[in-house]
Amino acid sequence: MKTEHILIICPFFRPNIGGVETHLDLLTQYLSRHNYQTTVLTYKPITTQVKDYLKLEKTKNLTIHRYWWFGQKIFDKTTPYPLLQFLYITPGLLLHTFIYLAKNYTKIDTIHAHGFAAGFIVSFCQIFFKTKNIVISTHYIYPDLDPKKLSTKILRQTFSKFNQILTVSQTSTRQLTRIGLNPHQMLIYRHWLDPKIYSAKTSKTHNFQILFVGRIIKMKGVFNLLKAAQKLPQIEFNLIGNGPDYQKLSSLSKNQKNFHLLGKMKPIDIIPHYHQASLTILPSITPEAQPVVIMESLMCGTPIICTRLGSASEMYTTKVGITIDPTVKNIYSTINHLYQNPNILSTYQKNCRPFALSRYSPKNAQKIIQTYT
Repeated sequence: MKTEHILIICPFFRPNIGGVETHLDLLTQYLSRHNYQTTVLTYKPITTQVKDYLKLEKTKNLTIHRYWWFGQKIFDKTTPYPLLQFLYITPGLLLHTFIYLAKNYTKIDTIHAHGFAAGFIVSFCQIFFKTKNIVISTHYIYPDLDPKKLSTKILRQTFSKFNQILTVSQTSTRQLTRIGLNPHQMLIYRHWLDPKIYSAKTSKTHNFQILFVGRIIKMKGVFNLLKAAQKLPQIEFNLIGNGPDYQKLSSLSKNQKNFHLLGKMKPIDIIPHYHQASLTILPSITPEAQPVVIMESLMCGTPIICTRLGSASEMYTTKVGITIDPTVKNIYSTINHLYQNPNILSTYQKNCRPFALSRYSPKNAQKIIQTYT
């Protein structure tokens, strides 16, 4: 039986740190175990400070090409400006993908692009090097998709060329359908985790702690979280991550004794913090798609407070999490309510691990694999 060759295109891959990177690491591990020959084309870490990385990494059934690209903070700085971010992230990977396909496209069975930039790269290269099956995964809820805008028309034209569009949620599917894409091309997929790595809590938390894991940037609601912490001095707030607003938040919180910026960590090092936390919060003021943080927290037995914006609330039920409009008032009142009612919080905590095991097992990879055939 012929071994299928999968080519994955994404600007981000380990040792860069993030939700997409975690997902791709698990996906490539799954493919390797199931004897798919997989090649990854990516950049060196461009949002995580990593000095040592392998330009070429080869293990069983997996080859990773990491290409040099300039800038370490440009991606974060261009986040409020999607067009500039696209212009920054696309050219280098486009060039390397074009060269790779010129030499190898006849050996590829499926190209799997992750995100719009990778999708644009693949659709452009298809003009010159036809591959029988191309798949794209969305990892975001795209803001301001006005069908009349040029940027939306380009996105629609790009996505329409793919055999299959893997969307992160029902919200994502509806959004892409509204701009004219065929819903029959779309399939909702779920991320997953290794439950052996993300273990359950072994003991109860003695003091009440709130955990935030993500980029330290205004759009993640971190400044609203600080304002809520100022009203709840009896509760500890721990924030893990880095980003363009880290120094500003650090300066504003320097006299706030219950508010702790812990910096960026490897995913494996965050697990004990999930175990210690009473709640994990995502108070984003812009739409969230399918945050890995939600899965990680629930798998570790820690309930969620999450923004109503986007589709993250589709990832859990009211038995394990609470959805809020991410205002300071709502953040404060929701945390305080659970602080004042430990029995309610305890019920949430008991439900988390069983829910995560049923919803986010490695079996979810099969939905992606079926698009390859």
